[in-house]
Amino acid sequence: MKLLSRTSYILITTILFVVFIGSIVFYIILKSTTDREIKKELQSTMQSIIHEFKENPNVYSGLSLPGYITVEKVNAEGHYQPFYKDTILLDELDNSYKQYKLFISEIKINSDFYRICIYKSLNVSTQLIERITLIVSIIIIIFILFIYLLNRFIFERIWSDFFLTVKKLKSYNVNKESKIHFENSEIAEFSLLNSTLNKMISKLHDDYVNLKEFTGNISHEIQTPLAIIRLKCELLLQSMPLNNRQAELIRDIQKTNSRLSKLNKTLVLFTKIDNDQFTHKERISIDELIKSHLDDFTSLTKLRNIDLKYLMTDDIPLIGDPMLVDVLIVNLIKNAVLHNIENGEVIIELNGGELTISNSGEKTDLSNKNILDRYTKLDRKSDSLGLGLSLVKKICDLYGFTISYQYLNDLHVFTISFR
Repeated sequence: MKLLSRTSYILITTILFVVFIGSIVFYIILKSTTDREIKKELQSTMQSIIHEFKENPNVYSGLSLPGYITVEKVNAEGHYQPFYKDTILLDELDNSYKQYKLFISEIKINSDFYRICIYKSLNVSTQLIERITLIVSIIIIIFILFIYLLNRFIFERIWSDFFLTVKKLKSYNVNKESKIHFENSEIAEFSLLNSTLNKMISKLHDDYVNLKEFTGNISHEIQTPLAIIRLKCELLLQSMPLNNRQAELIRDIQKTNSRLSKLNKTLVLFTKIDNDQFTHKERISIDELIKSHLDDFTSLTKLRNIDLKYLMTDDIPLIGDPMLVDVLIVNLIKNAVLHNIENGEVIIELNGGELTISNSGEKTDLSNKNILDRYTKLDRKSDSLGLGLSLVKKICDLYGFTISYQYLNDLHVFTISFR
């Protein structure tokens, strides 16, 4: 939910809650005030009639009273205190029932008791309350609408600098652009934010440039001593007669040197992907790419008697960096071959926008082994760096592909969905 919608929602909800409670209180007060005024009017009328009776008790028979006042002689046994009550009477003018407030009082004149009933129509007061409530409701609705529009207008004006800052941040790419600058704002908080971002972006850009230079330098410089170590080992093996122990030590050095060289290249590749340095893109055929590498694994599969099958129904054309996609395919096939067993099988299927590579191997489900994480080895005794599958995952994340693993029918199945 956007900030404007959130603030408007909170504001309107609060106003509606206050208005709801206020309307109830307002109605109760208005109703109470109207009722009190009606009672005063009834009391005043009652006092006038009683006063007239007391002044001249003999007027009872000839008393001329309006239709909403009645006087009748009652027995002394039924005497009770004055009281009010609401009642409904039929209005003969429009033949409808209407509400009335009834005030009943009894008086004693000489030895006789008289009951006086005064009726007061509530129709006028009810209509007045309804009209006042309607007017107040309209005013409240207009007020809420005005507050919402005012809040929206003020919000857009006040937060314009913030949205401009966000727009610059969204379009900023540390790998492609130089430092960006955020202007000062009239609002102190946004001005503080922009100045902080200027310092952060400057530091981030400088750190990125330094890291990029360091990565390039270290990847270049480390190759020279590795090449020297490899050359010296070859010279040692050829220079003089060596015993088995010496030859074995030199071969271990060569093996470790080769491993270190591959590790360096792989980690540099990870860094370049993280830094978004693979910007070159072209159309790539997955079918052609797979076929170009099948021959490279033929000797290894024949040596271990591994049955390598390739089934293609639909080719998958992609747009991406040829080097990265090539690394993706090679690492998957290499993983399926290296972690296989004697007389095993590798099945490569390309169909329906998915690449599936299945291979036999240890009969163990690896679903809970986090095999796509860095330095996770499927076989602790192998010379694998534990980076191949994590590199595949990295490339998939870069291009938005989905990679999954399953253990089905004694086969380890890796599936990449390119859609």
